[in-house]
Amino acid sequence: MARAINRDYIDGRMTSFMNWPVVAALYQNLSFSTDGMSLAAQPWSGNYSIGRTTWATAHTTQFTRPGWKYLDSAVGYLGGNRTNGSYVALRSPNGRDYSTVIETMDATTAQTATFTVTGGLSTGKVHVWATDLATPDASDDFVRQKDVTPAGGTYTLTLQPGHLYTVTTTTGQGKGGATPPAPAPLKLPYADGFDTPAATASPKYFSDMNGAFQTVPCAGGRTATCLRQMAPVSPIRWTDESNNMPYTIVGDGGWVNYTVSADTLFEQPGSTEVLGRVNQQGRNNNGLNAYHLRLSDTGAWAILKTDLRWNSTTLASGTVDAPGLNTWHRMALTLQGSTLTAAIDGRTVGTATDHSFTSGMAGLAVTGYQTQQFDAFALTPGTGADSFTGPVPSGVTGTCLAAAGDSSADGTAAVVQSCDNTAPAQTWTWDNGRLLHAGKCLDVIGAGTADGTLVDLWTCNGGSNQQWAPQADGSLKGVGSGLCLDDPAASTTDGTRLIIWTCNGGPNQHWTLP
Repeated sequence: MARAINRDYIDGRMTSFMNWPVVAALYQNLSFSTDGMSLAAQPWSGNYSIGRTTWATAHTTQFTRPGWKYLDSAVGYLGGNRTNGSYVALRSPNGRDYSTVIETMDATTAQTATFTVTGGLSTGKVHVWATDLATPDASDDFVRQKDVTPAGGTYTLTLQPGHLYTVTTTTGQGKGGATPPAPAPLKLPYADGFDTPAATASPKYFSDMNGAFQTVPCAGGRTATCLRQMAPVSPIRWTDESNNMPYTIVGDGGWVNYTVSADTLFEQPGSTEVLGRVNQQGRNNNGLNAYHLRLSDTGAWAILKTDLRWNSTTLASGTVDAPGLNTWHRMALTLQGSTLTAAIDGRTVGTATDHSFTSGMAGLAVTGYQTQQFDAFALTPGTGADSFTGPVPSGVTGTCLAAAGDSSADGTAAVVQSCDNTAPAQTWTWDNGRLLHAGKCLDVIGAGTADGTLVDLWTCNGGSNQQWAPQADGSLKGVGSGLCLDDPAASTTDGTRLIIWTCNGGPNQHWTLP
């Protein structure tokens, strides 16, 4: 965005933009959840944050108004080189005030730029605002800098790489002072009978994928309102996902041990599902990390696991008496640690063991485009927490996981150190699939999925890049990346930064949880 607003005018004389979305009220496991100008991922708490796109845009919108004009003689690329960055200048209708927006997104070193003011524009003091887009720290977004007074209409600025600047003769800009409600988990138990009117026919907190789930009068002799998948045929898709089944997800990515259950009715032959530990969705719905309990109208059932490429693994399966059509039956999937238990109409029908996903949301699904119904959706908590504290030794003899400098600041590097059971930097809490130091989560930087992506500490946000799944061989697999926490080259040098890497079973990927 910082590039586009400048360069689209320089290259294409564009002066108007539409930004989608203004508010990203999207669950955090979805690919575009951080693209909004404002982010609001917790409808139950009301928490929100201002996205970085807002501040990138504000460097133009807070310093101009409709009626301002670009000065074509004062737009271009720094030093004539696109890599250095770009600049544009705009003049107010009064012919005196001006604002210059400069971006150095692709620059790698600091550079000096000299500006000369002519043509009747004010040669007085200018105000400088800056945003450092090279760091994830929100405190350095849209910050007023020291004023500059031109000498003879000329002034010089030192421009740092990865920055956005506005130099202006105008005043009155700034950030708002509102404080959002604090984030909070959506606590269990949770239930929705789909009888309470919501803002739309879609029930509160549910987010539909591919299909269209709407509250309607119940079928099968049941009174009140139920949830029905309304799309009778597969839509014309604009993406290339290999599985476009209708599903709808709900809730908190931090849920760990719980039972998800719902009544289901088959209006047509087909299958329905309840979903558990739903976490990362593949880009453009090209996969979903989740567990599924599937039941068909013929009585076939299965516990399934899907991944970010829609590969499906059957963990357990069997048959029960055929539910048939237009009668109600209850499905329940219990997720307790690595044990998954399926129940149909109150009777346990099978179990499976899997370590892939440790936490996530819940959901409902129809495996084809049939108009099946759901009712009495419920989530009940499991029996106990999976949380304990202590050092995390590596499989490389004598080394342990540590927070560099015993810091808890966002961005603190995760490193290896010589094991010392008294070292605060080596004290970690394992909390239901998360590793925490001083309240901050072990985090894959930028939710990366490439070998070699660095790992650090960051404020816990429920993202799949902060969730780790213990494997049978002692490795910790990142839920979002599918790669393992790795000590590069089995280093024993204190301060070696940890990364994620393709899982290989090596001792440098073995970690003993506290």
